[in-house]
Amino acid sequence: MVCGPDVFRLIEVADQVMQRHATRVAPPTPAPAGQPRVDPWAEALSLYEQGLIDDEALQRLRRLAARGELRPVDVAVLRFEAQRGGATRPSSKEEEGLRLLKARRARLLNARQSSQQTLQRVEAQIADLDARIREKEEAARAVLPQDEEWARQLLEEKVIFEESKARLEEQARALREDIQSLEDVLAQIEAKIVELEAMQTRAELHARHT
Repeated sequence: MVCGPDVFRLIEVADQVMQRHATRVAPPTPAPAGQPRVDPWAEALSLYEQGLIDDEALQRLRRLAARGELRPVDVAVLRFEAQRGGATRPSSKEEEGLRLLKARRARLLNARQSSQQTLQRVEAQIADLDARIREKEEAARAVLPQDEEWARQLLEEKVIFEESKARLEEQARALREDIQSLEDVLAQIEAKIVELEAMQTRAELHARHT
């Protein structure tokens, strides 16, 4: 099995896409004063990339994270146990490449979920603005025969809502492009992971029969 330039190219592309994604989504909720913000799932992925935890441990942590039950202490315990256990089993270049790809896959899945949630909020706000625009237009039409000044004010408010809507529509378009980019890279990484795992399985079978 060969961990070649294509693996590192995929990792580089994934990092670029996730960096672009980070500029679109809402900023994280700040931690209380004096307390550093810790993302236990990101910490778990870091341990996995370093080879300090294996696939089984990562999957266990993933299930906890999916239920919202993963705590920083869970990851800290695994880090402590790995460090107490001394040096980990040496990894081949191929194993390291697979770990990096799987970690990027997990981060891309998180990024896609964040983008989709942000897009849903943006689309909901656009729908709300649409309703307000219609209300202002209908109200202006209704009062126009009696009060032109009031009708003009309502139409000016309508224009403000339309400008806000246009800006949000641009953000929605950019988010959809980001989500598509994330999905494209995810498909490439998934294909490479399956390819490398298949080659690894064949190599192990060949080693047992020689």
